[in-house]
Amino acid sequence: MRNLCLFVLVSVLVSKHLFVVLCTEEEQVKYYEEVIKKYEKMVADFQYPTDAKQYKPVNDSIYDFGEFDFIIVGSGSTGSVIANRLTEVENFTVLLVEAGSYANDFVRIPGMSGDVLLLNEFNWFYRTVPQKTICLGMIDNVCPYSRGKGIGGTSLLNGLVYSRGTPESYNRIAAMGNPEWSYEQVLPYFKKLENFHKNVKNVQVENDYHGFEGLVNVEYFPTNRHTTELFVEAAQTIGYKSIDYNGPNFAGASVVHAVHKNGQRWDAGRAYIEPILNRTNLNISTNSYVTKILIDPNSNRADGVQFSKDRRLYQAVARKEVILSAGTIASPQILLQSGVGPKTHLQQVGIPIVHELEVGSTFRDQPGMYGLYFVTNYSDPNVVKGQREKLAEYVKGFGLLGTSGSDALMFASFNQSSPQPDIELEMTYLDPNDAYRKTFYYNNETWNAIWNGTDGSKAFTIQTILLFPKSTGSIRLKSNDPYEYPLIDPKQLSDEKNIDIEKLYQGVQLALKLVDSKPFRSVDAKFINRTLPACAEHEYLSKDYWLCYIRHTSYADNHFQGTNSMGPDPEKGAVVDSRCRVHGIRKLRVADASIFPFTVANHPNAPCMMVGERVSDLIKQDYL
Repeated sequence: MRNLCLFVLVSVLVSKHLFVVLCTEEEQVKYYEEVIKKYEKMVADFQYPTDAKQYKPVNDSIYDFGEFDFIIVGSGSTGSVIANRLTEVENFTVLLVEAGSYANDFVRIPGMSGDVLLLNEFNWFYRTVPQKTICLGMIDNVCPYSRGKGIGGTSLLNGLVYSRGTPESYNRIAAMGNPEWSYEQVLPYFKKLENFHKNVKNVQVENDYHGFEGLVNVEYFPTNRHTTELFVEAAQTIGYKSIDYNGPNFAGASVVHAVHKNGQRWDAGRAYIEPILNRTNLNISTNSYVTKILIDPNSNRADGVQFSKDRRLYQAVARKEVILSAGTIASPQILLQSGVGPKTHLQQVGIPIVHELEVGSTFRDQPGMYGLYFVTNYSDPNVVKGQREKLAEYVKGFGLLGTSGSDALMFASFNQSSPQPDIELEMTYLDPNDAYRKTFYYNNETWNAIWNGTDGSKAFTIQTILLFPKSTGSIRLKSNDPYEYPLIDPKQLSDEKNIDIEKLYQGVQLALKLVDSKPFRSVDAKFINRTLPACAEHEYLSKDYWLCYIRHTSYADNHFQGTNSMGPDPEKGAVVDSRCRVHGIRKLRVADASIFPFTVANHPNAPCMMVGERVSDLIKQDYL
């Protein structure tokens, strides 16, 4: 149970941080009430951003920001790790450039994830171009894409699920010509980063596959709901055993492993950056938007970065390397703006070509079908508590606000001979309020048909997620203006043979079978009986109805990967080699989820941190 004073930063002077110290439960509860009230007002006033022009400098003057051994672009789940590990070497100087700011006490409340949390300054809130095969129930057929902006990146916004991916995924990457990334090679890095705690009973744990001394706290949410327990029981009744899904086997069900400690979010910034703020060889520049990598066109050498900060334009020099860790959307955007990418596209937007590579050409994400909403006769006593009571529990380190709502997972394969699962079923809880509607961009027809007017205290959803989709999209520039958001075209569920949507349909049927089992019948769980008007031409609950329903209620699961794919041969689409060095460009690496040549896990936060640990060692091998 947490019983600590809360230090609230109230102002920053030139060299001093001023804090207010709150030690009593009443003081802390009142503080969090005001914090939540502030962000709820932000939701009411929220306007979707359409570009990054708030960073645009007032003129073209360029100022010198200095020289460093390494410049890391982006302090997300990978960049934060690399900044920590490289500055362990006292002789290395590191500049960490981040477009956002430091996290605050609001984003670290897990119970705020999913709606209110996403509608604020820590989210880029990208949107796709209009889609033809997915997001048909969203406004203008556009999918909303949440990406974190701040020290910690998207680990400030996600559902806290810690999931490494399957051993077979990493062995497949190794077999593609990347021997450093086999499961045998990456498992020690997963264990290195992890500080695992079995803080609940009746769960399966494979101790040999976990680490217990790392910087990332991994545990189970402290408050399990009755229906979450039913989920795992129901999975066993239909043949899916209870597992440790971060162990050797991936087929089965479990309550969630979470990046979480004492009821709070344990994001990458908290784990890797906050403990090292006093290192003199680390310079962190927040609110700094990188516009391009400075590449010498004669030698194809990355010499530094250009970025805007406080409406002024700066350049910083990297003596050894630039490491691009801006994420699956921003990393290809920055490379393209720097003249590295497909020749035809760069010519179209008027950017001089430095080096031709298939940057942004293989955008991959797992489509998730969110429309499986179930109601029960069980009213969760944790949900119906008032906000003050929930906050009183939260400041003590337990209670509903200490969970993200993503409570349990089940992995299933439709091919018994395959070592890879096809589908993940994720049990989530949500309150279908206006913030949720805004976050997920539903149009009125879809919202009113599925979500509106439902009592969240007696309901749950089962999200059906396709783990290894065939469909591939792209990231392209809208123009040569670096402050324009890129054009994101995921093209999900568009594969020619309709394999992706067929597997999602099988996943829906599996979820319905799960809820029709004896454990869930004990609370009279039933699929919400409302017809989606857009699919009314089909017989209700027929296969054609479900295929229509999937295309309208599914969208990207915000687990983007693959836009700077790893591989030995750029002629076959590879952007980086097995040491994450950009093909044809000296002194430049990419290290984030964009390097994976296919989706390796449904929740890429853990794989991204592993990449940070692995790449840090590769860099040290090169320079020490």
